[in-house]
Amino acid sequence: MCSSRVVALALALALGACGPLPRPFAHVDADPEALRPADGAGVMVDATRCPNGLGAAVIEALRDAEVPASAAGGNLGSLWLICEGGADSATLGWTLSDAQGATLGEFEQADEVLEVLASDVAAQVLTLLGRDAVAPIETAPRLALVIAPIIGAPGNGRVALARAMAGTLEWRGMALATEPGDNTLLILGTVVMSDAEPGVQRIEVVWEVLKPDGQRLGVINQANTLPAGTLDGEWGAIAAAIADDGATGVLYLLEKIGL
Repeated sequence: MCSSRVVALALALALGACGPLPRPFAHVDADPEALRPADGAGVMVDATRCPNGLGAAVIEALRDAEVPASAAGGNLGSLWLICEGGADSATLGWTLSDAQGATLGEFEQADEVLEVLASDVAAQVLTLLGRDAVAPIETAPRLALVIAPIIGAPGNGRVALARAMAGTLEWRGMALATEPGDNTLLILGTVVMSDAEPGVQRIEVVWEVLKPDGQRLGVINQANTLPAGTLDGEWGAIAAAIADDGATGVLYLLEKIGL
């Protein structure tokens, strides 16, 4: 599936302990173009209020139908496909709007298997755009990521950081899985806290990308300093900031090793 060579990415940024943190844990090695839709206006998919994983499946189905689609990085001409509903809803409602917010069409679905829902959404969008459905193409099973519980995080970081990482990766188009399988990779996060100087703590976050058999494919390192005790309780926006740049590193790594 990919090279056994360990690919290591050192993505660290040293910031002052007491200064502002405009982009904590940022790095500069990511390729933002990899997160943008293909050429043309494209369709921006917002399925945050629908079953987990549906947004990524819809994006993949639209791309298979040669419709540029993404969850982020659109432009002023992008169309918007928004899902209303949830995992416990009997039906899901979808609205396709143009860049000015005018509704192009609406449709509903019964809640069922994600792949069936995604394929139906793509067909509905093609109809609304006046295009013929494209015959399905046999493709290999899609890679999915399993986010393991965070190791070593104080406060509520074990849950907050894992949840933020999962949400960010899914928002950027990655499929998620709840347990390892034949076509999954494990994202293992470890937090190491240490004293930098009086009143200041250094936090290091290490994300390892592993095959189901434990083989390590690469490492993303992040580091910063914070006032002592900042992470002893709720992580809040700090978890989101770490996950945002950590996810960029994971995507960059997967691209580098051809996944």
